[in-house]
Amino acid sequence: MRLTATLLTLASAISAAHAFCYAGGRSGNYGEWLKEKDITVDTERLSFACTNLIGQGYVKFGPFETRRTCMQQDLRTKWDFTIKSMVDPGGNGESNLSMEKCMEILGKEAYGCAYGGETVKEAWFASCMG
Repeated sequence: MRLTATLLTLASAISAAHAFCYAGGRSGNYGEWLKEKDITVDTERLSFACTNLIGQGYVKFGPFETRRTCMQQDLRTKWDFTIKSMVDPGGNGESNLSMEKCMEILGKEAYGCAYGGETVKEAWFASCMG
């Protein structure tokens, strides 16, 4: 009985969210450059990627809509970002994303992984690669 309860708990946690870091590629140094504040606007550089992806506020995505952007860190390092709505069009076919949620989702992989990574959380797929 305990084993069954444990397996059910793990299965629900895995289906709700999963994330993994890439094992190789160009090192992003855990997003050090993205964490730095740009002195002209006094905000983290990662927020520029979210602004490019969703604009200044709360934005609606269509069913399975994917948005991408990139940022050039230096001559050898380019950051690629992707966010995709995983909403099934059987519902209202839209999902909303705020700046805070974008920063949370992209930051998890940018700041938590040496080479970037990808995650599925709630209704969103996101990837970040340095």
